[in-house]
Amino acid sequence: PQWIRKVSVWDANGKIVEYLRDIGLLAADETITHSYPHDWRSKTPTIFRATEQWFIAVDRPLAGSDRSLRDLTEQAKIDFRTFEKVTDPDVYEFLKRHQPDLLFVIGLSQLVSAHLRHLARLGAVGFHPTMLPRMRGRAPVAWTILLAEQPAVSLFFLTDHADAGDIIIQRPVPLMPHDYAADLIDRTNQVLETCIAELAPAIKAHQLPRTPQDQSQATWLAKRTRSDGLIDFTQPAERIYRLVRAASHPYPGAFTHHDSRELIVWRAQPHQRRDHVAAAGQIVDVLADRGLLVQTGDGLLWLTDLQYALADARPDFRQFRPGRHLGLNLPCEQRPLADRIDRQSRPDDEEAHA
Repeated sequence: PQWIRKVSVWDANGKIVEYLRDIGLLAADETITHSYPHDWRSKTPTIFRATEQWFIAVDRPLAGSDRSLRDLTEQAKIDFRTFEKVTDPDVYEFLKRHQPDLLFVIGLSQLVSAHLRHLARLGAVGFHPTMLPRMRGRAPVAWTILLAEQPAVSLFFLTDHADAGDIIIQRPVPLMPHDYAADLIDRTNQVLETCIAELAPAIKAHQLPRTPQDQSQATWLAKRTRSDGLIDFTQPAERIYRLVRAASHPYPGAFTHHDSRELIVWRAQPHQRRDHVAAAGQIVDVLADRGLLVQTGDGLLWLTDLQYALADARPDFRQFRPGRHLGLNLPCEQRPLADRIDRQSRPDDEEAHA
């Protein structure tokens, strides 16, 4: 339905449930309280996702169009198939039946085996958003922002090794000083579109260029996990600002703690003046229409978009108090727990005579 377009994930759940109920397709409606499974981006329990990612939803209208990928393929009478794992036997049979000249693998975080790649007469083409051979591997968007590296569109022939095949085309992508992950993803996709258009004549002629990568210049990116988003306020403000931007939507978000509750920081803004002195992680100012001003190891940082984990609504900034600290104070957190364990482990008679 048109009304669901551009509706945030926070508002979509109830509307979709009501819509399914109205058209008679709601099988069940139950409120479930649990910590897992949950949406790893928003950290809220969910049955479906409404957040955008690199993948194309076949039933969702494409950008700038009111038609979905499914609509376009049906109109052009092009066969298609959805899948969850590229290793499914049906995927092999589908490709074998269609005998593709060229296989594009874009936005798929699964390795494509040789027996699938060899079904394409001209080869299988992969995509990576860095200047290969630099920065092969995992979480390239986040690492690019964290390291202030040059992002790029690299299309290459897939091999048995990740991101190691011959380069077909490579174009740099501008990285702006205040880019968040979603900004860089959008800009990379735009450059990717121009690269595909530029390659169209070569694709038609079955003569794709290929330049071997200099394997001696290769570097690799490690996997990033949700825990890597934990904010260390002893770090400089600029480094924390990069972490917030790198971990923000569509990723799980950088986070800290407030009153022992996990607090996600979706957006931040540097504070240019050094007009406060406080301990790292201490809130020095609160503005209801802006956010929290927090001391870091070097400089001050505004936290402008916050959300408690497992909570839909954004907190009111006015509930935070200057002078309070963000983050976990482990000795203070552990002492009450240790006392509680000690009390529970005492024999009844010992406690009675204490």
